[in-house]
Amino acid sequence: LILYEPFDYPNLGGPVTSNTPSNWTYGGSGANDLNVASGSLAYPGLAASVGNSVTNGGVGLGVRRFFGTNISSGILYFSALFRINNAGFGAWNGASTIVGALTPTDNTTFRLQVMIKSNSPSGYLVGVQKGGTGATAIYDATEHHPGETFFFVGKYDFTVSPNSVSLWINPSAATFSLASEPGTGFFSATTGADGYTIDRFNMRQNTASSVPAAMQWDELRIGTSWAAVTP
Repeated sequence: LILYEPFDYPNLGGPVTSNTPSNWTYGGSGANDLNVASGSLAYPGLAASVGNSVTNGGVGLGVRRFFGTNISSGILYFSALFRINNAGFGAWNGASTIVGALTPTDNTTFRLQVMIKSNSPSGYLVGVQKGGTGATAIYDATEHHPGETFFFVGKYDFTVSPNSVSLWINPSAATFSLASEPGTGFFSATTGADGYTIDRFNMRQNTASSVPAAMQWDELRIGTSWAAVTP
């Protein structure tokens, strides 16, 4: 396990970056309002959540959590609990957009992107995408709705050419802590650029039209094995 970020901070309603500022950096413009929220998200079978959580959405800075190390080889996994509390349909344009991403040292491009796009007047789809020229998103076919809590597990694989990104949505608890990842239940993308060093995770905001209005994150883990990020 490289990083465990449970958002166990006491400054409810205040920016998470006020806690050890050197752990965080930003992208974009607007308010720094990735704020600490009371309570936690949870997923059946996952180790009990610790501390609080964070909320963001719509207009504001994208906030990145540093890992404390650089990864440019092997296989890198992340996991996180995520919920859209209010998609902002009507303000959000519903187009394919990033909500979270493994991010390189340049702080401006993205390597494994968790994507969202609307699928109906009240629902949306979840996808995964690499970054760089030619990158295209691959979406799951299941429509989701505001209020659902997800357990995402993502994988960036430097060992294959082209590099691949994969995303599991709500994997079975029977697979948690196993030495190997499950061979089913994920979708992958390979188009886009390779060759970047990853050292941070981005929880994205941008504009009211481009990002859902209210999102929540919890229990962020970064590691080099499936077991490390699925306790």
